[in-house]
Amino acid sequence: MGSDYLYIDDDAESATRPQAKAVADSSGGRLTIRVSQPLSFADQIVQLKTEPPEGLVLDLRLDEQAVSADSGEPILVGYRAPALAQELRSLAAEGLLASFPIALWSTDSKFRKSFNGDDTSQDLFDLTVDKDDIIEPKTCEKIALQLDALVRGYHKISALADDQKDAQVLTLALGWSEQPDFLDQRLMHRFSSRERAVSVHEYARFILRELIDQPGPLIDRPTLLARLGCGRDSVGVDSLVDRLFPTARYQGVFGDGWPRWWSTVVEASWRTVFPGSGPLRRLKAEQRVEWLGTRLTSDERIEVASPLHKNYSSRFWSLCQVTREPLAPEDGVLLAAPMQSVWADRLRVSVHNAGPAKLRRHELQLDPLEHSRYESLCKRLC
Repeated sequence: MGSDYLYIDDDAESATRPQAKAVADSSGGRLTIRVSQPLSFADQIVQLKTEPPEGLVLDLRLDEQAVSADSGEPILVGYRAPALAQELRSLAAEGLLASFPIALWSTDSKFRKSFNGDDTSQDLFDLTVDKDDIIEPKTCEKIALQLDALVRGYHKISALADDQKDAQVLTLALGWSEQPDFLDQRLMHRFSSRERAVSVHEYARFILRELIDQPGPLIDRPTLLARLGCGRDSVGVDSLVDRLFPTARYQGVFGDGWPRWWSTVVEASWRTVFPGSGPLRRLKAEQRVEWLGTRLTSDERIEVASPLHKNYSSRFWSLCQVTREPLAPEDGVLLAAPMQSVWADRLRVSVHNAGPAKLRRHELQLDPLEHSRYESLCKRLC
């Protein structure tokens, strides 16, 4: 049986239902999305407490054009998605409501005007989606996978929280039977000293924001390909990675919606599979692909990833945050990241894309300590 979502939006159902249907239809039966107009704040809370969904999707602005399903008259509900989400999170933390994922769907212009600068509001939601992106089939399928993964992840964390101590919940939620030695102990003990019970949403938010959303212990597919030296047009690279590094794929909660790999396991497995190659990060992309080529099957074809510029190194280890292309650390400069976790990798931008105008367009800033290095790299590489 698929994951059941309630989608609350003040737009007419003729506008919202096709979007909900496009996402649900792309899920292969794993997802249902019921569309509803918002009620008054008090009535909405009562409805959600009485019939809690497995997951909730909210439009950012619920106070613009809601219409009564009974009378057809306009309704001024007087609240927006963050206010409703905050109340639902509080009720769940108090044990007065089942904990479920909450996603936010809105248009990019509304995000920018009302939401993007409010870090507190962003923490309330497990997933944000630009409605304008709900067009392409691949995008709809990705959203469906993530919504389904959120429901199943919440169920898993909830079951663990009922049976385990707080310190063990995180270990098991991340897919390990015992705490792995390679993870930063500050990460693993994040909840161990808490005097009160940790809510399901707190675990979910921590895993999504601190591990899945930023490179560090876990890396996404583009970063994995960069570290293996493989171009994105490579064929069968996923099966190759699964075969050579079988324990590297993340098996914890939300992994079906956000494929990730344990970076340290990839590096350690590389040394085991290719003992004569030397450390992975010291090899050029051509050397990495040459070693991988000795293990290819007839259905797999990998290409060497190319540097962004001819005078850049191919010892890739990260991505340029402007182009999302492979980048070697020596060819990039660090971005400002005042809120970044100590266990996360620092984000970089290639020197050719680190000019003030381009960074402003992408809402990025250089680390203040990198300005002199940027000027030095410009002289050498630009």
